[in-house]
Parts: sequence; C-alpha cells; structure tokens
Amino acid sequence: MSQFEKYATYRNLSDDGKKNFMAVILRDEASDWFDTLPATATAAALKNAFQQRFQDTDLLRWQKASSMWQRVQGKHESVDAFVSAMRKMAKAVSTDDVQLRFAIQRGLRPELIAHVIQSQPTSIDELIRVARLAEAAAAATAAASTDVSWDRMINELAANRNASERNTEEIRRLAQQLTVGPGINAVGNTSTAPTAAGHSAAVTEARRTNAPRWRDNTAPRGRAQGAAPSGRTQGSACTYCGGSHMSGKQYCRAADVCCWNCNKVGHLRRMCRSARRPRQDGGDGQNFSAYPQFHQFPHA
Repeated sequence: MSQFEKYATYRNLSDDGKKNFMAVILRDEASDWFDTLPATATAAALKNAFQQRFQDTDLLRWQKASSMWQRVQGKHESVDAFVSAMRKMAKAVSTDDVQLRFAIQRGLRPELIAHVIQSQPTSIDELIRVARLAEAAAAATAAASTDVSWDRMINELAANRNASERNTEEIRRLAQQLTVGPGINAVGNTSTAPTAAGHSAAVTEARRTNAPRWRDNTAPRGRAQGAAPSGRTQGSACTYCGGSHMSGKQYCRAADVCCWNCNKVGHLRRMCRSARRPRQDGGDGQNFSAYPQFHQFPHA
C-alpha cells in the first residue's frame, strides 16, 4: 500500500485514477476481493477496507519478528545490503532502534562480530560504520592469505619440478651405466677377454691375500724365518714353489707342503733338488703307498 500511495502522489492521480490504478496492481486474492467492493466507493474507503482486510495479524507479526532475529548475513552479502533488509523487516513488525541494533549485531558474519563487540556501538549508524571497517579488514586479510597461498603453491610446484628433474637425470645416468658398462659394449655384446697380464696380476693378488703362515719357527731348507729365498731376487721365480711372489715364506704356497719326492716340508715335488725316486709301477710319478707318513705333516 505504501508503494501505491507513493506512485499516486508522484503521478498526481485523481480519486478515480487511484481506484483504477488499484484495480490494475492487485493480484490473486486481493483482486478477487476488489471485485466484490461497490463501484461507488471512494479511494480513501478502498484503502481503509484493504488495510482492514489484509493487515498483519498477531501471528503474522510474530513470524516476521522471528524471521528478523534469525536473519544472518550471507557469505557474499555486504553490510549495507544486510542492514537494509533488517530495517525493512523491523518496520513490518514495528521494532524500535535498540532491538534492531541488537538484531543486526547478532546477524553479522563471525569475522565481523568481534570488531563490532570491541567497539561497543551505541547506535545503528555507529554499528554500520564499525561493521564496514571490519568488512574491509576481513577482505584485505583474505586477499593477503590468498596471495601467500599462491606463493607457497608456486614454490612447492617449483621444488617438485626441480626434484623431478634431478630424479630423471639420475635415472638417465643409471640407465646409461647399465647400457654401456664394464664388460658390455653399446649394443649389449660382451667385451674381449681379459689379458694374460691382468689375469696373472689377479692370481698373484689372491695368493698374496690367502698365503699360508708358518706354523713353527723352523725355516725350511736351513733358511732363517722371514729371510728371502736364496738364489733369487724379488720378482724372480721362487725356488720352492716355482711361482712369482714377494720375498718371504709367508707368500710362498709351498711353505707347509710336503714334497712327494723327498717327503720333506717346504717345497713342491717339481722344485725338489733330491734325486727322483722311480715309481713302483715303473712311472716317474709319486707312489702314495710308499709314503705312509705323507699325511703326517709336522705341526707347531
């Protein structure tokens, strides 16, 4: 009805013009009600009859008041839009400014209520001013946190990319080592066999590592313990085992071996200086049955 009066005043409508305009804007139940009224009724009489017929009941006013106190500010609703809606609802239920101020303060968003309570506004205009400042501060804080989140996300993506590139490079390097490695050429075929010099060096190193130690303090063939074998220098053939090794009995593999020819410990049969004993079967080899003490080596 207030909108009707504003428009009628703006257009400076006459009494008949007001009645005709009211008949046009009414809808549904109100339109049916208007058709039952006498045609001779004046505009003022129609207004009073309308207010008596469609005025708010106590139940309807209670429902509107309850809706006002339950109204909360939307997530993307500004302070001004929320306050305007609350004022309209308060006018419908004839709420005073004090109750309206409490209802507005209750319905503000949680991030705004703290600033409003700290300011302790005493009027609706002061409450609106404080709520606007709190709204601007919350928007600035949200924008700053968004920027920080984006920076953190970009840094994490860059770190993940660097780690991925390092892992890819490591995998490529390992794959290249597996494809082209020792003993395998580029197409997967085996390389050439090791040289004789390399094989001899490997055998010498193994003998040096696993060389036996003397079990007693008696040097074989009259030599002092730890002395270099007579008749040779370092690097020449050993006169006890025939091999090439460092000087010293700890490097000689014949140190604890019993000769099959003279039955003495300290040299091999092929390096024995004693006269060769013929085998009983006519051969030139060693007869194991002729030497029962073969398995009885001297021990420390």
